[in-house]
Amino acid sequence: MVQFRKLTKEEIANLPPKKSPAKSASRWDAVLDAIATGETVAIPVSSAEQLRGYRIGLARVAARQERKMKLDFRVDSDGSLIASLSSEPFRNRNEASPSPRKGRKRTDENVD
Repeated sequence: MVQFRKLTKEEIANLPPKKSPAKSASRWDAVLDAIATGETVAIPVSSAEQLRGYRIGLARVAARQERKMKLDFRVDSDGSLIASLSSEPFRNRNEASPSPRKGRKRTDENVD
């Protein structure tokens, strides 16, 4: 059984306020700053798994609320990840226009 105790309203009022976690700098910040100025960057990688991880991580940080950047990725002949700013505008998945409704439409005839 879990042990607990009930708190009074005074105890709750005396609790310290919630602290939101401080945002730490991302390891991708310098890379994204260079890309934001129009530069194309090459990031050396040692394996296919690292290449995939870097691509996903970089894209996630770029798509965050502060940056809203869409990136283009390529792989160089030596295996380096090449990243540049995409010519297409950033589009958030949640803000995408809704697709037309598919399926049967409900009519008054079908309702009893």
